[in-house]
Amino acid sequence: MARIGMVNYINTAPIYEVWKATINRPDWQVTEAPPSVLNRLLAADELDLGFVSSYEYAARPAKYRILADLSISATGPV
Repeated sequence: MARIGMVNYINTAPIYEVWKATINRPDWQVTEAPPSVLNRLLAADELDLGFVSSYEYAARPAKYRILADLSISATGPV
């Protein structure tokens, strides 16, 4: 079973809502939680994949993989 951590915030909607509407796998366990909780779960190997904060990534870069061209970010003022 894949354990997936998702953040249901407005800034994650372009990723989260599309994923939620198109993926329905009974063998996936989805945890919806704030980034601080997902960071802790990912660091403790209690999730297999999920949103992780840039702070958490910087603290443990060898632990995580970045998915190319997929991020919640901006190239200008927000």
